[in-house]
Amino acid sequence: KQGMGRTLNLSESGILLETHFPISSEHHVILSIGLGDDLVDLQGRPVHVRAMDQGTYEVGIEFVDPGDAPLGAIRRFLQSISSEE
Repeated sequence: KQGMGRTLNLSESGILLETHFPISSEHHVILSIGLGDDLVDLQGRPVHVRAMDQGTYEVGIEFVDPGDAPLGAIRRFLQSISSEE
C-alpha cells in the first residue's frame, strides 16, 4: 500500500506520522522524507498505532539501519530547526 503522511515528530531513531490508514506492526515500511533540501529514503517498522478522533491514525515508526548519509541528513535538519527556535 502506498500513501502520504504528515510528520508529527522526528528523531534520529524514528518518526511519528499522521496517516489516513493504520499500518500494522507486521509490515515493513519504506519512507521518502523531505528534510529541507534533502530527500531521505529510510526503512522502518511500525512500533505503535493509535486511532484519532478525526478518522486519522498516529503511527510511530522506528528506523531500521538508517545508514550514515540519511542519519546525517536527519541530524542536520534537527539542528537547523532547533537553531531557529
